[in-house]
Amino acid sequence: MPLEDRVGAPPQHVVEFLQLGVILQGGSYRPRAAEPDPEFLHDVRQAVAELPAALKRLLLPKLAGIFIVEDIDGTAWADQIFDAMGKPVAGQLAMHKARLARQTANSWASWKESTPFTPHPGFRLTMQIASEAQNNRKNAIQYILLHELGHVFSVGRNAHPPWNQAPKNIASTEGYPYFLLS
Repeated sequence: MPLEDRVGAPPQHVVEFLQLGVILQGGSYRPRAAEPDPEFLHDVRQAVAELPAALKRLLLPKLAGIFIVEDIDGTAWADQIFDAMGKPVAGQLAMHKARLARQTANSWASWKESTPFTPHPGFRLTMQIASEAQNNRKNAIQYILLHELGHVFSVGRNAHPPWNQAPKNIASTEGYPYFLLS
């Protein structure tokens, strides 16, 4: 199935997985499935369809789905899927519909990069990731997807230490060439 056809509302077990993750992290979010409106769904599918063919070929066996949800921490989230032997074999994404509903690429990037800072009168952080002609929600989604799909691409590869292990439990980073570069 083409990647752009793997976009939609999550199955119940994915929602439960997200909810358990919030509980484990001690968060207060209440993840739930979102029924994406046709325009939002079109933007996500178009963002995926426009990805380079070489990247899509690499992701075909790895991406289980891009699920549209409400009330998660952040804008999007990626996680691994394990086989019966506990080996990571694929990945899945969740995208926060409400956080993206009325965002353009530049408004989302400005919001995202401002989140670590306390607002202060007279100061504002702005970021430009798209030209005025390209400043739309689809391009915001595509920018976010490129980051999250990087996590999916890394599943089963030694790009970086496993993200489900605490850094203190990683004995050495020598076997992770991308991690050493970044």
